[in-house]
Amino acid sequence: LLFCSLCGRRMEGAWRANRALGSGRVLYRCVVKQNRALAEGRMHPSSVYVREDAILPRLDEWIESLTTAEALEGDQHPSSHNAAVDGLKLQVAGVDRKITALVAAIESGAELSQLTDQLKRRAKERDGLKAQLQALPHERPMSTDELSEAIAHLGGIGRLLSSADPVTRHQVYESLDLRLEYDPAGQRISATAGQACVFNRVRRGT
Repeated sequence: LLFCSLCGRRMEGAWRANRALGSGRVLYRCVVKQNRALAEGRMHPSSVYVREDAILPRLDEWIESLTTAEALEGDQHPSSHNAAVDGLKLQVAGVDRKITALVAAIESGAELSQLTDQLKRRAKERDGLKAQLQALPHERPMSTDELSEAIAHLGGIGRLLSSADPVTRHQVYESLDLRLEYDPAGQRISATAGQACVFNRVRRGT
């Protein structure tokens, strides 16, 4: 997810051992080969390094700032479920108009025996549409207070990321369509994120 701003190349992860402490740390590096062509005017050191532990805490803080209750409340969009509800409601309204027209015809003197079967069919059609509506799960936007309560209950993404294993952390970052760019001259990371989603759902999920 991390790219060098000087050459646009994806940076590579590397483990640097600390023999004195018996541990080590993850570094990301961009090493320019002698035959690698750079854009005109671009200067690139022979090697560029940045520490992972200098990136992750600030990155997670930034992600948490995107997922406040206020930010989430304003970014709720209707789903395809709402489109299905609206479509069924339109069909029910259409059947209601037909039933009203049949009743009006009867009241104006039309032969009842000729319209009884039509009324029964329309009433049965309406009952079927209403049953489909009731079977759909209820969906509505959440308020800021409800979102705040849910975030508090779940622990907040910042706290979850701080204790997440690398695989889970990567899944979260990938679901955000995250891209990081390292500027070695300014020693600065620029981060961008796309639409957040849940994996394994239709059209990338919610």
